[in-house]
Amino acid sequence: MGAAFVRGLQGGDPHYLKTAACAKHYAVHSGPEKDRHTFDARPPRKDFEETYLPAFRRLVEEGVESVMGAYNRVYGEPCCGSELLLRRILRERWGFKGHVVSDCWAIRDFHTHHKVTATVEESAALALKNGCDLNCGSVYCDGLLGAVLAGLCSEADVEAALANLLRTQLKLGLFDPRERVPHASIPLDVVDCPAHRELALETALQSLVLLKNRDAALPVRPADRYLTVVGPHAASVEALMGNYFGLGTRMATVLEGLAEAAPPQLRIDYRKGCQADRPNANDMDWSMGEASNSDVILAAMGIDANIEGEEGDAIQSPHRGDRVDCGLPDNQMAYLRNLARVLKERNSRARLVVLLFSGSHLTVPEVHELADAVLQVWYPGQAGGSAIARVLFGEASPSGRMPLTVPYSADDLPPYEEYAMAGRTYRFMDPAKMLYPFGFGLSYTRFAYEGLKLAAEHLATGQPLHLAVTVTNTGAVAAREVVQCYVSRPDPQPDDPRLTFAAFRKVLLQPGESARVDLMLAPTVFYRYTAEGEHVPAPGAYRIHVGGSLPVPRSLELGAAPGLEARVTVG
Repeated sequence: MGAAFVRGLQGGDPHYLKTAACAKHYAVHSGPEKDRHTFDARPPRKDFEETYLPAFRRLVEEGVESVMGAYNRVYGEPCCGSELLLRRILRERWGFKGHVVSDCWAIRDFHTHHKVTATVEESAALALKNGCDLNCGSVYCDGLLGAVLAGLCSEADVEAALANLLRTQLKLGLFDPRERVPHASIPLDVVDCPAHRELALETALQSLVLLKNRDAALPVRPADRYLTVVGPHAASVEALMGNYFGLGTRMATVLEGLAEAAPPQLRIDYRKGCQADRPNANDMDWSMGEASNSDVILAAMGIDANIEGEEGDAIQSPHRGDRVDCGLPDNQMAYLRNLARVLKERNSRARLVVLLFSGSHLTVPEVHELADAVLQVWYPGQAGGSAIARVLFGEASPSGRMPLTVPYSADDLPPYEEYAMAGRTYRFMDPAKMLYPFGFGLSYTRFAYEGLKLAAEHLATGQPLHLAVTVTNTGAVAAREVVQCYVSRPDPQPDDPRLTFAAFRKVLLQPGESARVDLMLAPTVFYRYTAEGEHVPAPGAYRIHVGGSLPVPRSLELGAAPGLEARVTVG
């Protein structure tokens, strides 16, 4: 995902960058938000190399022009002045050629919070000498000259940083005639142009994840006549943006998307029903009566950037943007319980569909039980409401898959201050603690897998593995399937991943259509990390799992299609 961002931002011209993409925050970012200016992350060396560094290394390989350091320390060194991170790993091991920038005022933290230096001059010198070329903040302005005059760093150190920055400016064409720079002629009217609005819609459509759909509660049926919309995010623009805060010329909320796309015979009513993060001040609530007479109730629940996000933006969070409870806010959960109770008491035929807005996981086992359908919509952007409406009305089948693992409870996770990976993510978590596994997502159709074939049953070390599988759309709706491949070892070491996501492909299939899907597994899939963080070949037997979700029992319980398995021996 990061590599695609870099390609898109920087463009494909061999001589000029469209813009200088920046990989952030390097690395092991940041600890609890309230402690990020003092936090010292000390993950086991294996986890440091296996989990925290690979995404940054991949972006360096892609040619990312800039890397931004984090506020925290890693192994005692502040990230924006770390010899380990900036010199030994980024420059020497990975061969990074771009420039390094600090997070804003992170270098000031060296002496004001981390206490690894005593003065602004010492902080400036430490950052500059270890490879931070550009300071976002005032430390270089306030202290760099004094640091040079005091002999804490040299003019040569300043010139080396300046050279890195000038190279980026040269790549951007800032010193060349505009007619020579291809990106200089891009007109402003491409911003929010029709093609980009269509891309925003398609992106939102492909990101929606259907987590439950009991008795085909969705899509809305032709016979449905009455839809009631409730919830704090149904008319919310903030729930579209997340903590990006960018505006398009049109921000399609859920209500706007529904009103635009609804068939003429469908009546839509709206009652907010509950607040985003606090109990209602009024003890009267008319939304229940409206909802119980409906065919479908759409509850737009979840959180937004006022509750989760960066320390200064999450103004409704007592924890500066972190969440100590990963479920829905208590008042939203109470509202859904009450709604379900009223529906039961009145023998209502209404189907309850819950939309979950969030930028991170929501532990919602009770919502899963109460609702007929659950759709994770994330922060879907400017076209979010339109995309949601298309899926609700069956104009598109949901094709998103979970990019993270949702546990049943935050109690199933290790302490947040502990940066070891044991018990975290699909790779190291006990599958019995997974509410929604990584890679899971339902569709309005069904898919079947057959004929998994490996190009070889024995591989030499360093050799890639090619494989193919046939996927068939066995239902009546055209839809995309996300074909996923995972690798596991029959005899893993105690700290090895249970499974490793190795490859995937999306394929669009018409009803009854079959397609052969080819995948290639890189040789490094069959490597492992030692306790010391070394990446070494790991010969032996491997299981190859191919299907539409993580190969754990919970995926099948939730309705994922059964996958296939084969074996290969390496070495």
